[in-house]
Amino acid sequence: MRVKNKELLTRLLMCLLPLLFMVIVRSLKLNNEADIKVIMRLALMAIAAWGVYSAYRGKLKPECAVTMIILAAIVLRWGYTMYTPTGVRAYDIGPFEKTANGHAGYIYNILSGHLPESNVNQFYHPPLFYMLSAAFMKAASLITRKTEIGNFLYMSQMVSCTAACLVPVFTDEILKRMNAGGFVRAAALLLIAVFPAQILASGRVNNDALVLLLMVMALYFTLLWHKEQKMSYIIGIAVTIGAGMMTKLNGGLVALVTGPIMLYHLIKTIRSKNKEDIKNIIIQLAVFAVICFPLGLWYPIRNYIKFGQPLNYVLDQGKNSFVYTGDASFAEKWLHVPFLHFK
Repeated sequence: MRVKNKELLTRLLMCLLPLLFMVIVRSLKLNNEADIKVIMRLALMAIAAWGVYSAYRGKLKPECAVTMIILAAIVLRWGYTMYTPTGVRAYDIGPFEKTANGHAGYIYNILSGHLPESNVNQFYHPPLFYMLSAAFMKAASLITRKTEIGNFLYMSQMVSCTAACLVPVFTDEILKRMNAGGFVRAAALLLIAVFPAQILASGRVNNDALVLLLMVMALYFTLLWHKEQKMSYIIGIAVTIGAGMMTKLNGGLVALVTGPIMLYHLIKTIRSKNKEDIKNIIIQLAVFAVICFPLGLWYPIRNYIKFGQPLNYVLDQGKNSFVYTGDASFAEKWLHVPFLHFK
């Protein structure tokens, strides 16, 4: 991706701060919950002071306000990740050992040099998140020269944290290209910044934060391609959708937006009867297919061949699971909001 403005470059670099400050606070042994919360409060107070000072000087422009909100979102995600152990408010993580089949067990398999040898429990998921987690953990082990690699499972949280920090950045890029006003952009990003599920996902050892980032990036590249049919943009769409599906198969749902837009431009180009444009868009769609389909489908096909796993497989939680809702009506699942039962 080519960075066209310094605001985007600045915000992308800001998303590297969690990794940098993680190293600093762990080196200084300030990574306990009390210290991290003090650091978070000081950082948020500094951002607020920056906003007040900018407003006093008459320099609180939309870009400045949005940057401050993104920085606050990064502070919240980094802080939560730092003071939250891998097993707290987590699910399906399991132990980091050979016989485990949760998220930690998946990473153990990757670090052992192979993909999971079954599709039980979390092993049905594609492997991109677990590969990145293994790479982060291995890098930490090499840098610190400590061989007990299981102690670096928190580095997997940093994959989620970094992804969660990038989501508001690309969300704002989408809003800018949709000509949203400064107030709309700030309001939308403020909601994303403090949205509890986003903050919780940033500290978890699972693939949720990463797949969301890749879906948002796919929408970003789709919007760019909709405005200007460049090969670089369609490659961006292909890589992000393919990588999203290689993270979690439902990352392919973004194709429900991208597909009709591609079809629209194909039909529009064919109707123009311009042979050069028709040739160009067909080549672009072919490039998309060549990149996206193998990237997104190789693991589901591998599991179908080895284990007979359906391509649309979702782990069956069982009727005795507390999350089972198979006997609930559509209205109960999607329309009913229990206002009187919030805790």
